[in-house]
Amino acid sequence: MAGSPSCGSASPSRSPALLVIFGGAALAFVGAAIWGIGAALGFPVGMSASADDPARAAARMSVVATIGYAAFIAGPPLLGFLGDHVGVLRSLLVVGAGAILALLVVTSVREPEAGTDPREGAQDEGAMASDRVPVA
Repeated sequence: MAGSPSCGSASPSRSPALLVIFGGAALAFVGAAIWGIGAALGFPVGMSASADDPARAAARMSVVATIGYAAFIAGPPLLGFLGDHVGVLRSLLVVGAGAILALLVVTSVREPEAGTDPREGAQDEGAMASDRVPVA
């Protein structure tokens, strides 16, 4: 099939970047489209979620934007550098490891449910202690 006109005459020997994981240019395009949809939906939702507390919205949004844009700017060159030294497929394991790490820590940054915040009891006790009138 070398030299077939499908997908711009890309054969496995001429375009290994398209065939890194699964071996088909069409599947690579579908995967890139799904990846793009995920990024296009995920980043705005993350920015919106970071601004749900008006008192700390500016600080939270600046952190999310900095991390997102740093990953956008530094990620591809770093993956390319790793790909040159350990291979493209192994360099993509860094992305998978980062995703697994994010899944593991996502529960620790979740907002506590109502009535389960340990700080609520301490605040109530402090308020009651300050309301007490000293007996002379």
